[in-house]
Amino acid sequence: SAFAQGDTGFRRTRYQAEVRPALWRLGLRTNARIFQAQKPEEIIGTLLEESGITDYAFALRHEHAAWEYCVQYRESDLAFITRLAAEEGLYFFHEFEEGKHRLVFADDAGALGKGPELFFNLATQGLSEGAYVRRFRYAEAVRTAEVELKDYSFKTPAYGLSHTKPGSDLSHQRETYQHYDYPGRFKQDPSGKAFTGYRLDALRAGAMTGAGESNAAMLMPGSS
Repeated sequence: SAFAQGDTGFRRTRYQAEVRPALWRLGLRTNARIFQAQKPEEIIGTLLEESGITDYAFALRHEHAAWEYCVQYRESDLAFITRLAAEEGLYFFHEFEEGKHRLVFADDAGALGKGPELFFNLATQGLSEGAYVRRFRYAEAVRTAEVELKDYSFKTPAYGLSHTKPGSDLSHQRETYQHYDYPGRFKQDPSGKAFTGYRLDALRAGAMTGAGESNAAMLMPGSS
């Protein structure tokens, strides 16, 4: 994505190259358009193929309903994909192979490849060869405890389109921190139930975290 010539010395010149995945190119395209009666994976596929990205896959464990009306409004293709994926509870990662890489969208952590078990080397003079974890820290933080989303459909005006999802593992914080939003951007119960869960997952993403240091090069986003 970028290349620069740096300092030149005796018989040597320093160069700097910046390499990004193909998905980065979608940030260079901006559009305003409407997608009708399409599932999120169909919309994302259209955007990827318009930029020449054909090596992609969807590892979905849940059914995602078609959008009756989905608008990309004055935003880059990358920003639109990121926003749509977040609302649908999707994340993406890259699978790298020699000469190519595949972009994978998933809606469950089970789609991630399982890596090898690593030794935990607490002593500074301990294990010095092979892959190991040298430091690990676990932390908890107070976050939203419950999400309620509500919406309205003119097709069923008397029906209360409302869904509530409480968080789990709330033993170390109060349960009264509710996130309420209207409209919830759904017109059917299955979508409302799913969107409520996705919103809660996003708001509680930092409730329990782990951080560590390791010399294992295989520890990267897209692996577990």
